[in-house]
Amino acid sequence: MELCCFSGQHSDKWKDDSELIQKITNDIWHKLSSARFGELVGMDLRMRRMYELLSIESKADQVRVIGIWGREGLGKRTLARCLYRETSHTFDVHVSLGYISRFHQENNSFLLRQKLRSELIQASGGIHMISGDDDTAWLADRRVLLVVEGVETAEQLCIIMEEAKLFGPGSRVIVICEDQHLLLASGITLLYQVEPLEFYEALELLRLRAVNHTDPLSGYKHLLTRAAKIGNGYPRTVASIGSELFGKPKEEWETVISKYEKLSDEGTIGEEIRDFSVPDDEDRSLSRNLELNYVGMDCHLQAVCGLMELESGNEVRFVGIWGAGGIGKTTLARCVYEETMQYFHTHIFLENVGKIYQDHGPSGLQEELLWKNIQREALAARSSKNGSDVAKARLRNRRVLLVVDGVDGNEQIKDVQKVATGFGVGSRVIMTTRDDNLLVGNGIKHLYEVKCLRVHEALQLFYYFAFTEKPPFTRFKQLSVRAVQLAGRIPLSLQILGSLLRGKSGHEWESVLQKLERHQDRNKAEVGSIDMVVSSVGKPDDDNVNMLDGSDVTASEVVTRLPEENHIVARESKSVYERDCIPLWATVSICGERSEMEDAVTASPHFLKIPIKMLHEEMSPSLTCVPCHFFGVYDGHGGSQYALFATLYCSHFRWVFLQVAEYCRERIHFALAEEIERIKEELCKRNTDEDRQVLWEKVFTSCFLKVDDEVRGKISSLGVGSSDRVLEAFALQTAGSTAVVALVCSSHIIVSNCGDSRAVLFRGKECMPLSVDHKPDREDEYARIERAGGKVIQWHGARVSGFLALSRSIGDEYLKPYVIPDPEVTFMPRAKEDDCLILASDGLWDVMSNQEACKFARKRILIWHKKNEAMSLDERGVGEDHACQSAADYLSKLALRKGSKDNVSIIVIDLKPKRKFKERP
Repeated sequence: MELCCFSGQHSDKWKDDSELIQKITNDIWHKLSSARFGELVGMDLRMRRMYELLSIESKADQVRVIGIWGREGLGKRTLARCLYRETSHTFDVHVSLGYISRFHQENNSFLLRQKLRSELIQASGGIHMISGDDDTAWLADRRVLLVVEGVETAEQLCIIMEEAKLFGPGSRVIVICEDQHLLLASGITLLYQVEPLEFYEALELLRLRAVNHTDPLSGYKHLLTRAAKIGNGYPRTVASIGSELFGKPKEEWETVISKYEKLSDEGTIGEEIRDFSVPDDEDRSLSRNLELNYVGMDCHLQAVCGLMELESGNEVRFVGIWGAGGIGKTTLARCVYEETMQYFHTHIFLENVGKIYQDHGPSGLQEELLWKNIQREALAARSSKNGSDVAKARLRNRRVLLVVDGVDGNEQIKDVQKVATGFGVGSRVIMTTRDDNLLVGNGIKHLYEVKCLRVHEALQLFYYFAFTEKPPFTRFKQLSVRAVQLAGRIPLSLQILGSLLRGKSGHEWESVLQKLERHQDRNKAEVGSIDMVVSSVGKPDDDNVNMLDGSDVTASEVVTRLPEENHIVARESKSVYERDCIPLWATVSICGERSEMEDAVTASPHFLKIPIKMLHEEMSPSLTCVPCHFFGVYDGHGGSQYALFATLYCSHFRWVFLQVAEYCRERIHFALAEEIERIKEELCKRNTDEDRQVLWEKVFTSCFLKVDDEVRGKISSLGVGSSDRVLEAFALQTAGSTAVVALVCSSHIIVSNCGDSRAVLFRGKECMPLSVDHKPDREDEYARIERAGGKVIQWHGARVSGFLALSRSIGDEYLKPYVIPDPEVTFMPRAKEDDCLILASDGLWDVMSNQEACKFARKRILIWHKKNEAMSLDERGVGEDHACQSAADYLSKLALRKGSKDNVSIIVIDLKPKRKFKERP
């Protein structure tokens, strides 16, 4: 009888038991399918057929390859992703690859094969290091699920089929393709054709989108029937039409339907639908959400799942997720929900509970609302007179996953706890809130704080909204770093600011960022909301951002803000240091007589704002932070290796030819920002320059050691403990790089050096080296190497173990511990006489003294100004400077004339942006 109540039927209505059982079975399948597949109309029947083809319960049979084919727009990808979501937990390794044709066209077959293998390694947890292209033996005893979308050529299918032969028994491969003949020609005989929706399914989907699944009003049924026929059973078309009809009066329905009927007759409806924007379109939003909304979620997901302890089944556990507005709490909760719901009998996600309570009154109604949501999702007991009692009784024996998002009051938590007393053991309740005190005060012990994105993750998210799919040019990369700092690495702020800047020129970017910086300077007493910040520079015209209107999300200043700053009164005056810190620089990097270019340079103006207390005692109440610019020169050796690497612009791994110097160029400044963030409070508490010198040494040392560990593959675990996920040591043991980097701000120059690249400051008429070369024959370095058990051998100069003419470098695994990556740091206060700063590789310093280089650089800067009649700063612009470029070019050419045999890389930084020249009589 209870089973009949669950299925919503009464046994006295059926005379034949077999007919009753069949009805109950179908009803249960339908309800379970509705709970799993949500708004994906017709998916339950397709999934049932695919389960038959997959035969997942057969774990010892051969690798089975299934092809899904059909015309574009029928939902092939959606079906494949539903299958992946529903079945992936039963496999040892599971990977889903999208749009491989695009990747194949942009690269080649070898790279496609390596991408596939790298994804498999990543999915396995990264414990299987690649020692060679053929090292795939570990796959032979793994049950693998591989889903590949967008296959268009026989060559792509051939690669997939060859890789599938490496998988263990019981593995399954699902290939999505539009061409049935291509699948058959490749030997794939298990095929499923995705066909258009039946009319009743199209009508159901249309009702879902147009009238939110309610019964249409009188006069609308005929219009719904007409509209359902237009789409010819294509889900995307039907959903688009339904979304356009939603909320419109009957007269407008007639207009919209007539328009689409005309387009259908003309055969142009496909073009119209492609141009039509559907905010809730599953096919359009699914890949975007997977790519964007889950940026940086891996570590958070792992931590929250650990707090849930899914294997523990002797309690109902509460987990609290808290953090600032816009930080990603809801996204994390949704991610956890989708990842773990398969382990529960019933799963509910309640959004914006605070608003539900605000709209519907006291706690009695609040509890009723919660129960209604649970009953609708968990049971179909509506036909029973004691439906509520049945629901409660059954829930005591069922594992329930309940996610309550947006909690903002004590009574809400108490009501949730009261509801959860009726759940079965092993149930889990997750609540999200901005106030951790609410959670602690109500006895919730398992808490997780969502913090801002790491630098490379914030850039990845910002790049998408500012540049869509395309990586930015160098100039915009530098501006993007400033924008990310201003947005505080908060996802919502990054989306709004990125959308605001998309499509604008470099000049407009500079203007917007300056306005935001001035806004922060004027509001030192509090952090303004992102809406208030954006209103000072204009509103972005983007659907993804418009829906966030009215949000009170704050944009944290992170590195740019002092913990003790709340008591400071905002003032308009600024220190002369802050006004005069204008970045003017130029770079040059030439191969010289070498066959390969192994040097790399980087320049990142306005890289971050540093609290003044990290540099010296505050000079005035109005000056709290100073802008800081980053420059670096890296001299590599040992060549490049084909390596697996996750770039800053993409969360996916790709195979590239990579040198250690190139990795340092892309990585060191971001690793430095992370270390500054980690230790900034301690830096701010130091009272003397000696203390700050020690702390800055600690910051740079941690930064260089981290990058050295990443180069050598010494990572604690995949995606944890490091900002970039490196699966293995991508550099050869004999490859490495020097690194000389400089943080330049209005009050100080901080130089960190490892190796024999060099930084030299020209102050007044004096040349001041800010680094000392790390050579094996340097007295202190020689002694250190000897103490470590190494030898310095004379072979065309002093060399460690007779090989390397350096005593310190990043990389060079084969010479550890004699060659170390620890840098030496110079903490130099600025002076008014500072003229220019030069960072260069040994290709310059081998043939030129410090004094010569500084003298020639200053002379070329002055000559350029005289030729251009001492152009004003506004006329010169800010950034890569013509005068500095003239100096850098001259030094590089002079080095070659003097006989330099090495790569030559130089950065010249003008420290006197406002030069004064005597007027001629």
